[in-house]
Amino acid sequence: MRVVHVVQSLALGGQEMLIVQLSRELLRRGHEVGVVALSPGGELSGELRALGARVNELGRREGFDPRLFGALGVALGRWRPAVVHTHNASPLIYGAPVARLLGARVVHTKHGVGETSARTRLLLRATARLPAAWVCVSEETAQLAVAREGAPSVRTVVLRNGVDVAAFAPSAARRRAARALLPVEHDAFVVGTVGRMVPAKDHATLVEAVALVPGAHLVLVGDGPERPRVEALARARLPRCVHLLGARRDVSHLLHAFDVFALSSRTEGVPLALLEAMAAERAVVATAVGGVPSVLAEVGALAPAGNAAALAAAIDAYRNDGPAREDAGRAARRRVADRYSLSAMTDAYEALYRGDPSGAGVA
Repeated sequence: MRVVHVVQSLALGGQEMLIVQLSRELLRRGHEVGVVALSPGGELSGELRALGARVNELGRREGFDPRLFGALGVALGRWRPAVVHTHNASPLIYGAPVARLLGARVVHTKHGVGETSARTRLLLRATARLPAAWVCVSEETAQLAVAREGAPSVRTVVLRNGVDVAAFAPSAARRRAARALLPVEHDAFVVGTVGRMVPAKDHATLVEAVALVPGAHLVLVGDGPERPRVEALARARLPRCVHLLGARRDVSHLLHAFDVFALSSRTEGVPLALLEAMAAERAVVATAVGGVPSVLAEVGALAPAGNAAALAAAIDAYRNDGPAREDAGRAARRRVADRYSLSAMTDAYEALYRGDPSGAGVA
């Protein structure tokens, strides 16, 4: 099949990395893949081109930009895909009408549960019936899609995100190499997180939590508009024990330096970084938001969003109990291998692309 993804941008982030991985697997299986980004300048465009995908970055303006309908018409008309796969709100609003006019099958994925404006919700409801399938990454996401955005319940499926579990396999050598990248003692207790520095990720609560854990180091991987504020707070609260690494492409290696992976988000779908940390056999402490509780399901520790003391207590429990921490990491990796593999996710999307939801094996 010829499949074209329509995305907001190709900036480095969890959703975008998921699309890169899905594209790589589709190309490996013999499909043709294209990606159209509404906004230009994404770091991942070169990686997709190197994989063999066709990439087109458009010039979206701020606010509603009706010019995009024409630009998408030109891009998709030139490629003539059998399937157009839209990701999140704007790509659905702009991409689905154009794809349907060109006779393509539309599959849409809602990746998160973030708030949208009243105008965006109105536009989503106007386009909600265009996709042949609405994919949501968790039950919570599906409920919001139907109630808030008008997704037809009969076309809405829950399909789990997936990661390449083998790429994150732990080993003593990987841990030594990862620790060597950090200026910490070999036996230091390290808490780490990976994610864009945006308000929804609530890095400030994580900083406050780790400041309450005796002797803990905090590693922050990621960049974004909140970075100056987070960095200032971290320097004040953890002056000698914080390590801000910025956006990195070696996350699959860095994760092995962590003793605990922590997620402090106030809203989430099913974050790719969480699945990757579990695949790396890290113990996880996370806030009980979105699809996170169903992913962890007895293989990690949960805390209420915005509660630094509760997050700190869960982290400290793992600090004080090495065997429990190791058991939790092994259980987390088993769960990802069983339920959240890249291969299973791609199988399910292929079935939806073919128009066979019964063959998707979705949750």
